[in-house]
Amino acid sequence: MIVYCDNKAVVKTLKKRLIQGTAIQLLQIIFLIAALWNIKVDPIWISSKQNAMADALSRFDMKRVANLIDA
Repeated sequence: MIVYCDNKAVVKTLKKRLIQGTAIQLLQIIFLIAALWNIKVDPIWISSKQNAMADALSRFDMKRVANLIDA
């Protein structure tokens, strides 16, 4: 499974499987389920420009979302 992310630090962390902070519990569960089902999680960095819709949604920028839909 490919996971696209526009945050280089997150991609680097996921590739190393070294996660700290509050996200660790959720990510441990995700990686455990992936391992049980023999799913390889492959994080890949993409630019924010390529990830415009996800970036706008994550920031709750509905005006930008609407503009991207109209484009």
